[in-house]
Amino acid sequence: MTFFRNYLFFNDIETYIENTEKVEKDKTVDTKYNFCGEFLRDDTFRSIDNVVNICKQFVELYNKHSSLKFNRKGYPSYNRDCEYMNYWLNSKLNEKKNNNNPIPVNTFYTKLKAIHAKIDKNDLLKPKIHDINRNELKNLNLLYNLRNKYIKIYNWAISVIRETNEICSKNSEDFVKDYMVAVNYCFSYETAFCKLLCKLREEYNSLFNAHDMGTSCNAKETKLPTYYELYPSANISSIKIDNNRMSFPLLGPIIGLVFILTFFYRFTAIGPWVRNKVRSIFSRDSNKNANRNELFLQNFDKQNINSSPGIYNITYNSARNN
Repeated sequence: MTFFRNYLFFNDIETYIENTEKVEKDKTVDTKYNFCGEFLRDDTFRSIDNVVNICKQFVELYNKHSSLKFNRKGYPSYNRDCEYMNYWLNSKLNEKKNNNNPIPVNTFYTKLKAIHAKIDKNDLLKPKIHDINRNELKNLNLLYNLRNKYIKIYNWAISVIRETNEICSKNSEDFVKDYMVAVNYCFSYETAFCKLLCKLREEYNSLFNAHDMGTSCNAKETKLPTYYELYPSANISSIKIDNNRMSFPLLGPIIGLVFILTFFYRFTAIGPWVRNKVRSIFSRDSNKNANRNELFLQNFDKQNINSSPGIYNITYNSARNN
């Protein structure tokens, strides 16, 4: 499956979620990377909530990725690692508590490089750091949170010793609630976001079907609907829209061609040439028709002359001979 920019890391999302949870729960990270305190001495970053922790966790996550830590651009995971680091930083700097004073991720990255020269020495990550569009970031957060919740449901389902079904039921309820928000953006499955959401829906439905999760998990929803199952009338509308999309591209060139031909006919030397050609063709056709008519009349007259004797060739017997 081919993914657009910013979505590539979902090919290995379980690994990134696992690494991130370890880093965020690891209390020893707080005792490392003391240089991150420099962010608090800069007025640009002082207003960011937990800016020091963001810095420390970013560096720890960076070191979790071999392609970045060992400057291996040729590693298969290089592009995925870079995209995930960029996503994670965007998500942290754009959390609700930081919305009043958003900081561009490049500004944060440049500051980190300035206070910690050892990070990204060969600038492998630098070209991948960029601000993600707000709407796209919202979609990425939805997918990330959905996948995180699905992992918990999946792990519960395959566990030999299960925790209480209330845990599974709660995770399932939260998952369905987020899914119903996300699916409203998927009237078309052409985007990377919707393709990934569709894949996640299929996994969820298969899991609940295979493990009879409706009973064991006590989940209310065991089968997630598609967008068109939620809104059947939208399917008809989409067909109409597609037909309109087909007609407009065809109509445009036709109108343009008519305009161009009219212009050349009226305002250039082509017009008189075309008119002369048309006249000569009509004149030639008229002469041909006249000749045909004349020949037809001549033939008709000949036929009448040749048939005249036949009319009077009838013999009559005189009454006298009787």
